[in-house]
Amino acid sequence: VLKSLVALDTGGGSFGSLGYRSGHGAFTDDALAGISIERDSAFRDLVDSLQGARVTVELKGGEPEIEGRILGLEADEKRQGDDKIKEHHLVLAVGKGSLQRVALRDILRVKLNDDTLGDDLDRLLDRKLSGIKKQRTTLVVDARGTGSREIVLGYAVEAPAWKTSYRLLIGGEKEENLLQGWALVDNATAEDWREVELSLVSGLPVSFVHDLSSPRRIERPVVKAPNAAPVAGRWLEKDENVMMPSEVELDEDYQLSVEMEAAVRPAPARMAAPRARMLARAGGATADRENFANSVQAAVETKSLEQAFAYTITTPVSIPAGGSAMVPLLQQKVGGRKLLLYDAEIRGSNPMCAFELRNDTGLVLEGGPLTVFEEGSYAGETMLNTLAKDQSQIAAYAVELRVKVEVSTTSEQHAYHKVTKRGNMIYRSYNHLLRTHYRFTSATENSMHCYVNHRPTHELRHADCPEPVEEKEGLWRFECEVPAQRAYTFTVTEVREHVESIDVPGLGHAFIRDLVDGELIPDRVRGKLGELADLAEELDRQKNEIEQLKKKQRAIEADQKRLRDNLGSIGASDHEKRVRKRYLDKLEKQEDELERIAAEMGQKRRRVEDLERQIRQKVEELEDF
Repeated sequence: VLKSLVALDTGGGSFGSLGYRSGHGAFTDDALAGISIERDSAFRDLVDSLQGARVTVELKGGEPEIEGRILGLEADEKRQGDDKIKEHHLVLAVGKGSLQRVALRDILRVKLNDDTLGDDLDRLLDRKLSGIKKQRTTLVVDARGTGSREIVLGYAVEAPAWKTSYRLLIGGEKEENLLQGWALVDNATAEDWREVELSLVSGLPVSFVHDLSSPRRIERPVVKAPNAAPVAGRWLEKDENVMMPSEVELDEDYQLSVEMEAAVRPAPARMAAPRARMLARAGGATADRENFANSVQAAVETKSLEQAFAYTITTPVSIPAGGSAMVPLLQQKVGGRKLLLYDAEIRGSNPMCAFELRNDTGLVLEGGPLTVFEEGSYAGETMLNTLAKDQSQIAAYAVELRVKVEVSTTSEQHAYHKVTKRGNMIYRSYNHLLRTHYRFTSATENSMHCYVNHRPTHELRHADCPEPVEEKEGLWRFECEVPAQRAYTFTVTEVREHVESIDVPGLGHAFIRDLVDGELIPDRVRGKLGELADLAEELDRQKNEIEQLKKKQRAIEADQKRLRDNLGSIGASDHEKRVRKRYLDKLEKQEDELERIAAEMGQKRRRVEDLERQIRQKVEELEDF
């Protein structure tokens, strides 16, 4: 309340102060610290806490009054039959050196002779009462001015968020649609709202809790006395710039006590704010700029806020404390149309009955549940989002069981349609098409408009795909017409482009020939690619011949191993000598062949290196395309 409290003097006066009891005064900690009052022993506890207080005790039966100072209470045990009971006595000092005991059962009244102590007791009782009424405190308004005038106080209090609910009556072909809106307001305060003007604000202002009622004490450091020798004091030169307090002469002062609710938290985003309560007078009031400026001597800058929308209920509303009420917000004709909405994530086998509501009411429609009636009967329910003026929403409220939906997909891959070169890489592109077929089988009597929510998995739409009526991230919404009494297929075609990357120096001549013979490369590079294909073809041939020589070399080496193994087992006979000579002759011829193969392989490797160098040079000379 304190951070939102507004005070307005409409008669040109001003305010000296707005006083309130914070519950942290000095008497709370000192004067009342020793006073204790319990529910089941209030009299004994209070009397015992007032030790030393001067009192006058009035006795029953017309006995003379006794004046004295309270010393305390004593309890004596007495036997009454088989039971022991305690009898309490008040002990008084009635004179110098004189004490007197008075049984509590004989006391009719105890009067405090000390007025200050009586005031402390009143404050203690007020504190106990404020503990019961935790949401209330007393505000003391020091209004300064002349004559009789009106004072207005306004403050924000926390209240439950108000809710909305709607009813939609869908009209026929020649009938208009009717929207009815209700606000559900809860009076969570401790007082009745009687004939108040209600303002319902929709928005999300910044709101927070900040404790302004508790005193703030800054802890002071402890400074120890120094042990150095004292220094003689001296007068300091008077500072003429220091402002000294002066007395204020008042024309006419009076105080006005207002009992007000003291909730310390501000209002939430959507607060039910009855103006009679907010401005502390029935019917509401408009803050006059001149009176406002005169009431509080401060210069402020104001501006219009457009972050919220307010409904002002012109008919006075009455809601009892702790009660709730439904308050009519609107009842108007609205634009829109009935249609079908198919979304596989909502229901895969049927579309939903939906209504495309267009907010042409001129108001902001706060979000809430929407009950739909069609041809005088209940049709279903849905949730309505917050709609600004002229915004639309598709509200699905029931399943259309008369229409069945089957979803299937087909895919196909197209030929390469683009070839590009960047640096040493050639890229070939082709398209992959994904077709989603929505097959509607309708048993309705009339054809119906239908929205199809499609969630794409590819990036692009094909040329034969219809344009969506709405497109946002992860969703394409298409519109189609579902005919009556027959099947209909709606197809969405998506395209994803795939790209292959190939290292140019490693291209085979057949691949390059395909590029040269195709129509995807520009003519200016076709000849250079032809030369590159010739070099690549020769390179492939040389590498293949080297591989053949390697195979021949490995075969000879394997045969030589066999011959050497056999030579180790031949004896010294004439026949064995002839066999040995034949093996040695063959080994000699194989050695000559191996030398020839090695020389030829060296020559071909040098040719391969030369061809690779030429290919690299051709690739570097080949421009990007």
